[in-house]
Amino acid sequence: MRLDGEKILGAPADLTVIGNGVVASAIALEYRRLQPDARILMIGPDTRPGAASPASAAMLAAYSELQSGDLENPVRYARFDLARRGVRRWPEWIRTISTRVDMAAPTIRSGIVVIGGDTDANLATIESAARQDDVAVNRVDPATIAGYHPRITARHRVAVRIESEASVDPLAALEVLDRAIATEDIQRLDDLVVSLTSTTASLASARRIPVGRVVVANGASAGRLLESRPDLASWVPKIEFGVGVAVRARLHSGIRVPECVVRTPNRPNGHGTYFVPHGPSTCYVGATNDAASEPRMFPRVEELRSLVESAMDEFSIDLGDAECRPVVGHRPLTEDGAPVLGRLDESTWIATGTGRDGLTCAPEIAARLVESMISGEERFPDGLRPRRVRSKDHDVYLRP
Repeated sequence: MRLDGEKILGAPADLTVIGNGVVASAIALEYRRLQPDARILMIGPDTRPGAASPASAAMLAAYSELQSGDLENPVRYARFDLARRGVRRWPEWIRTISTRVDMAAPTIRSGIVVIGGDTDANLATIESAARQDDVAVNRVDPATIAGYHPRITARHRVAVRIESEASVDPLAALEVLDRAIATEDIQRLDDLVVSLTSTTASLASARRIPVGRVVVANGASAGRLLESRPDLASWVPKIEFGVGVAVRARLHSGIRVPECVVRTPNRPNGHGTYFVPHGPSTCYVGATNDAASEPRMFPRVEELRSLVESAMDEFSIDLGDAECRPVVGHRPLTEDGAPVLGRLDESTWIATGTGRDGLTCAPEIAARLVESMISGEERFPDGLRPRRVRSKDHDVYLRP
């Protein structure tokens, strides 16, 4: 149900979700599942300008995102575990939602191949972690990957395939979630929350609405929004805009490209390069990552050139013949590198800071957050929770 803001100036909803990406939608739907009579309101612009969800590659990945040292660091391990559990939940989660709204479930394409050098520490971490968890991981000859036709043939290349990881078209997934939001009688307001108090939300349209229980799940914009609540913002790590530039490509029959996700390991200066098929004639090539204090809606020419050149060098020279459209999205990045998940005060909750993992973790985040809200018991590891910043305003860590 779509609402005009003038019609909701009365009593606050039982739950107001700020944001309308995959994480916000998952939270609203999970709350509806467990609280069938609750009045739920989602606030976010229908067009989702600059949002991370529609601009994402939508790899359902945990092991292939690992970097050297992640498993030894408790906070980075907790983040990995959140993604690992999210990957397991995704197929049944989206299939169940699709069935409820009588839509075909988005196709989940199994298998992610990671290609790197034989001395790459991140690749070694990926392979050893998967084997330690008894996850099927196999070495493959890069030359046997259908459509793998790199412009630069590097020696000592090693490829590992993780069958349990996958990809999905994020636009198809959002279509299902949007239908579910409407079907489940979750109210939607096409607007933007620009400031927040303990009892009201001010909108970009100059309206003000009452709020009670609130979840801040508007991605990279959460940092700006929390500035209006300095009592909360001083406890939360700084949240920046991770500007990611990628291209969606349309292929014709003469173009040879890989038939599954093929990617490099993550790299120190960014998040690596990846090729993600989203259909028989469409694919996604990504992505840059530039931390910024302000959003940016258009790619720079140099970013696009570097991105496409890298993809042609490492995956397929034939991508040069594809038609493409650039996309820009903003990953929510925290200054300490960990998500911000859980309760901020008695009526305010937050779910952001997930970086490139938001879509992957969405069903797991939603399940834990809503359970925490209903039970009153914290379901996130301490290192991922809010209220973890020491500053001149706080002598000790406190928990609401």
